[in-house]
Amino acid sequence: MLSEHITRVEDALFASPLARLVKLLSFNLKGKTAEVQKSILTLTRIKSLEELNEGASAGARFLLKKYEHVNVTYEALFARAKKAATDDSIVIFMYEEDTLSLTKDLANELLYTYPEKVIILGREKSGELRISLRSAKYELPQALQQAFHGLQGRGGGHEHACGASVKKEDFSQFVENLRRELEKQSNFVS
Repeated sequence: MLSEHITRVEDALFASPLARLVKLLSFNLKGKTAEVQKSILTLTRIKSLEELNEGASAGARFLLKKYEHVNVTYEALFARAKKAATDDSIVIFMYEEDTLSLTKDLANELLYTYPEKVIILGREKSGELRISLRSAKYELPQALQQAFHGLQGRGGGHEHACGASVKKEDFSQFVENLRRELEKQSNFVS
């Protein structure tokens, strides 16, 4: 499914025929536990990528239908998220969605689309903002921990991708603190 011209994982995930299958798998692992379990059971019965990709069986059609249903919401959110990108080095996009979280998926594709920027993407739940942070250029974990100083929040992750939760009322200060911490890294442009 990948041409020899695809040399980076990011291109395979977002700019190849494989991209649809990656989203199909991710989207079928979202929702209520019973629905996810049904998707997993159905996936175990799929015999080939071609069967899945072409919807050549009832199981494949079931999985494709769920993907298509979730993808409508995803594409609308992604379009809105791209509008949040400005000249600022940080893209901030918050959305409301009660039934499923697309934060990880959206954050990863936004980073692919804007590799020079820091992505802060999340949704509100129970008075907190649950966020995903992404950056291809800056190291996030230490900056994230310092950004929580004096605030109600927690989070962690690895060098270029972190998850966090911060009280809604602390979010503006959190972003200001994070920006300050990132500015300490020599290559950050505010």
